[in-house]
Amino acid sequence: MISTVIFISAIPAFQLLITLFYYQIGWRKWWPLVMLLLPMGIAVFGIQLLYYERHYPNWQLPFKVKLLLKY
Repeated sequence: MISTVIFISAIPAFQLLITLFYYQIGWRKWWPLVMLLLPMGIAVFGIQLLYYERHYPNWQLPFKVKLLLKY
């Protein structure tokens, strides 16, 4: 029971930490807050689509590896 409570409270703390890091690297203030409000998997998927896909459009990886990294 106690480990479940610790795990459930650690997830928002981890999301707050990630939000702080994104704010420190220069993202607009509202974007990390939106990422905080979304569930963790959806937020990470959104970051990957909206940030990494724009900055690294031509990955030099085999297609199978790229699919594993993306999804």
